[in-house]
Amino acid sequence: MPPDTRATAHPLPSAMDGYSQSSTITPRLKQFCCVRFKGDDAAEVVMSLQPFSTEPVTLAEEVFPGDTNAYGTLFGGRLMALMDKAAGFSASKFAHREFVTVSVDSLEFINPAHKGDIIEVVGKVVYTSTHSAGCKVQAYALSKSDWERKEICSGYFFMVAIDGNGRPVPIPQFTPQGEGEQEEWDTVAEIREHLLALRRRREAQS
Repeated sequence: MPPDTRATAHPLPSAMDGYSQSSTITPRLKQFCCVRFKGDDAAEVVMSLQPFSTEPVTLAEEVFPGDTNAYGTLFGGRLMALMDKAAGFSASKFAHREFVTVSVDSLEFINPAHKGDIIEVVGKVVYTSTHSAGCKVQAYALSKSDWERKEICSGYFFMVAIDGNGRPVPIPQFTPQGEGEQEEWDTVAEIREHLLALRRRREAQS
């Protein structure tokens, strides 16, 4: 995961998407768009940002013949692409920033999906650091015959917010609500620390 660095002097244009020059810009949005990092004030600035939405993002798509493998089930790479998209959308909805994927962890394929099934992919931000969001993504298959919903895959996607020059920028911080969200946060924090430790080990060996 990219190290925490100072944000650039210019806010990401996409933070203003959907707002015309004549639109009313709320104080919160104005503060978000104009935020700057400066030395030790970084943590205070990040904490002042508020999420735009903590609601999950749901995508749905049908499994067509071109999406299947030699066994007639949904190709894993195709499913991963959908899950990656859901993670990116959920992170952008949460922070109103552009995001790129930096790592995927604990991706578990649980059940197959078949041609004609409806795939439902749900992504939600469950963890944040200064510039990154950890998104839990779960995928389900629904048969058209009975619309029974079964989980087929789950995993964690780590996304980093970037500006127009591809440099990390700060994002609002997610605050766990309740025991379940806190446990999820702790799980993702542990995964992230493990990934960072592996990265440091590789860098030390190079």
